[in-house]
Amino acid sequence: MMKLPETSTAGTLQGVVIALTILDCLGIGLRLYTRKALGHRIKADDWLALVALSFVIVLAVYFLIGVSKRYVGYPLPADFTGKEYHPLVSGSLQHFYIWHFVLFFTLWMIKTCFVLFYRRVLVCGFKDWANVLVWSTFAIVTAWTIAFTFAWGFACHPIKGFWSFPYGSDEGPCVDTWKLNSVMAISDTIIDVIILLVPVPLVWRLRMSTSRKLAVILVFFLGGLAVAASVMRMDRVLYVAVEEENAPDGLLLNTTVLFWGMLEANLGLLAACLPTLRALFKSSNLDSVAKGYRGRTWLRSTQPSSPNNVIPSSKHSPVAAPSERHSPSSPSLQGEMTKTTWMYTSKTKAATQVIDTSEIV
Repeated sequence: MMKLPETSTAGTLQGVVIALTILDCLGIGLRLYTRKALGHRIKADDWLALVALSFVIVLAVYFLIGVSKRYVGYPLPADFTGKEYHPLVSGSLQHFYIWHFVLFFTLWMIKTCFVLFYRRVLVCGFKDWANVLVWSTFAIVTAWTIAFTFAWGFACHPIKGFWSFPYGSDEGPCVDTWKLNSVMAISDTIIDVIILLVPVPLVWRLRMSTSRKLAVILVFFLGGLAVAASVMRMDRVLYVAVEEENAPDGLLLNTTVLFWGMLEANLGLLAACLPTLRALFKSSNLDSVAKGYRGRTWLRSTQPSSPNNVIPSSKHSPVAAPSERHSPSSPSLQGEMTKTTWMYTSKTKAATQVIDTSEIV
């Protein structure tokens, strides 16, 4: 009988899933603690990460229920012939079907956490081209989730044909669910790579040295853990899709897909927390954690202003380099900052803007 490494024992599956879920709980807790310790308000990406954690927990609990009922981590029963209905096989397929819906929404929330984090840290205005890039990425993630949710939901007609094996007289065959799983895994990995690369052009436009830009990009690349998890899942799904034709045990193949999907959700959520957690452990930020210090990185706006709305700045009030400026909150510079750095009035747009990157710089 075929034996896959990740299906060696049910206890191994339970131990790995429980350990990673606990690690996710610690990661989210430290993320929220770090935000508060730095004096930052809890924002949309933080709240969404908390909701994503609840879905990861639901995903893990449902996975463990499957193990307890021998739906996951166990081979086909010895008395299964494939010609008659078997309750354990039917229950396993139904578990496999429902679990994927939870996975789709969990992955959507995790990917959206990254997108909202980028928008909070690297986007400085509604009409900023970076805002368009970030929301376009969100649209791709959402479209992917909706498309595969419907594709998976209506893979069989009627729907109960997914788990009522063998098919009844009134049930037609399903689409090739292994090909569908393969397409999902490949496209999921591509989207994760896109999300990982989104911050590169946004960081590169910051007014800082090249070495510092590279250092900031490396912080964002901590999210590469999510890409690594999706690549591992893709590799196993593609392997299973090939082996499915000759494999004598479909339940063990399903276990492989479930296990690596669970790992992708666990590691993806942890990866979403790593850029923020870096501020907690970075030695130069220890004082920031203690005192609630908020640093700022200066960004030159790429948005052109109408000639009628431009406030003279470079000729009369040149913008100083970041190291030469006082804090924007300094009372003595409020008027000058209004003219040169913020330049916001009811009819005027800024030539230079400020974004808060204290979590990553």
